[in-house]
Amino acid sequence: MLSTQTAVESFECSDCKRDLPATEYYWHKRGHRHSCACKSCYQIKRRAYQINYMATVGKAKARSRYSPEKRSEQIVKSYGLTLEKYELILALQGGGCAICKSKEAKTKRNGRFCVDHDHQTGEVRGLLCAPCNRGIGLLQDKIEVLESATNYLKNHQERSRRAWSC
Repeated sequence: MLSTQTAVESFECSDCKRDLPATEYYWHKRGHRHSCACKSCYQIKRRAYQINYMATVGKAKARSRYSPEKRSEQIVKSYGLTLEKYELILALQGGGCAICKSKEAKTKRNGRFCVDHDHQTGEVRGLLCAPCNRGIGLLQDKIEVLESATNYLKNHQERSRRAWSC
């Protein structure tokens, strides 16, 4: 946070040379100025940098990030799987998610199924679509929580047939 003394101070922008109040500069949480340039000058420089980065480095990185070679390296590094082993697991699961059996990975990231693993042992359990992977993750990979959720849905289904009288 800015102190009251800093809020009334003014500083000269290193780019436009205007004398501006402290509120016209970006600040770090510890009270130091992020840049000697005011917000508007900083944004102009930042935008130019982003355009240049995407024109040169960014597009090449984006293309190479999802190449089969990169995916294979990532799977091996993260889970100890080869791309061949990944394909074998997927085939053994019938070509889809181990939980909902969907043939679509439902992810915008790379179009591949998520490698589900036990966070305690690191052992690969199977391949899941993104929603199923997020679902069991949000339910903390705990069987009792998953069973409780199943019972909740079953009970709700029976109640909805009787209809709530709220």
